[in-house]
Amino acid sequence: MLKETVEKVRLLKPKGFLAHVFVMGDDVRVGYYVDGKVATYIVTDKVEALPLDEILDKKQEVLELDLSKVKLEPEEALKKGKEAASEHYPLEMSSRWIVILANSGKPTYTVTGVTMSLKSIVITIDAASGKVLSHSCEILAAFDPHS
Repeated sequence: MLKETVEKVRLLKPKGFLAHVFVMGDDVRVGYYVDGKVATYIVTDKVEALPLDEILDKKQEVLELDLSKVKLEPEEALKKGKEAASEHYPLEMSSRWIVILANSGKPTYTVTGVTMSLKSIVITIDAASGKVLSHSCEILAAFDPHS
């Protein structure tokens, strides 16, 4: 799925280099880094280009994503992420998951779930070996009845 999806975008001959792949359910997006901005392509049966967008964290260097180093498919990363979440945070339940493949020194998947108790579970997985590199569970929003 991964290489075929990216290949659909490559046929459009985008400028810049492959920076990330985003998957949330059936929503699949491929991002190319172009002169300090990101060109995003929504991939379905066809490919739709979105306008260039600013990088959120300008301090973080954007590295090229080399798919030849990626051995794990997004679906497998999601499965591993959910398993790690169940193991480390058994009381937290998430029905929504986001999978992002990017290069943070090496190709890694970041699998993020938002829980019913408004926490985010973040699992980082090595895209070559499938090894879970890190995990965390953070409160997204705290309810203060006095505010």
